[in-house]
Amino acid sequence: MLIRPNGHAQFLLQNSEGAAILTDPFDEGCGYPYEKCIADVVTVSHGHHDHADLGKCEAADGGKPIVIESAGRRSPVPDVVIEGIEVFHDDCQGQKRGKNVMMLIETEGLRLLHAGDLGHTLSDETLLRCGRVDILFLPVGGFFTLSPAEAAQTCAALKPRIVIPMHYKTAYTASWPIEGVEPFLDLMGATRAERTPMSILRVTKGDLSEQKRICVLEIDGSRR
Repeated sequence: MLIRPNGHAQFLLQNSEGAAILTDPFDEGCGYPYEKCIADVVTVSHGHHDHADLGKCEAADGGKPIVIESAGRRSPVPDVVIEGIEVFHDDCQGQKRGKNVMMLIETEGLRLLHAGDLGHTLSDETLLRCGRVDILFLPVGGFFTLSPAEAAQTCAALKPRIVIPMHYKTAYTASWPIEGVEPFLDLMGATRAERTPMSILRVTKGDLSEQKRICVLEIDGSRR
C-alpha cells in the first residue's frame, strides 16, 4: 500500500493490484496545488468545497471514477471494500454543519479509516462498528472539526496502529481559523521522528509493527 498526501484531507491510496482510491478532493479555493487526479474510486465524506471537488477526478481510462459518498458497505473494485459510517460534522448532531461519512477502507489485509470532517468524539456504538483500525486519517485542527484534544481522545479510543493527522493549518491555509499540527503532536507525545514530515508512506500488513505511530504526510512546502 502506498499513501500519498495531496494536502488537507486528500490522499491517494494505491494497493499492490494497482487500484487507486482518492479521498476528499479539495477545490481550487483551498490554496493547495490543484491538479488532475487519476483514481478508480473517489470517497467524499461530505459536500463542502474542500472535500468534494469531483471536477478534477478521472479514471485511468479517461472516464469517471466510482464515487462513494454515503453510508453502507460495498466493493467498488476487486480486493477493496469500503464501508461508509455516518457521523456528524459538529458536536450537536449535525445542527451546525450537517452529517459526515467516515470511510472504512479494507484492502490487502489493512483497515484504513478516513474520518473526513469528524466534529465529535465517537460513541461506543460507532467505535464497535469501526472495529480494528490499522491506519487512521484524523482531522486535528479544530474549529470546523475535532480539536487537538478531541483528536487525541479519539486516537485513544480507536487505538490505530498508525495515525495520519489531516485538516490542520499549513502555509497553504494560513488564513484559516484552524490550528497547526503541533498541538496535536504535543498531546500525543510525538517523537522527533514522528514530527518529521514524509511525502509518501509505504506500508503492508506485515510491517505495521515497524512503522512510526504517527506519520505526518505533507506535500513539499506545507510548513515553509
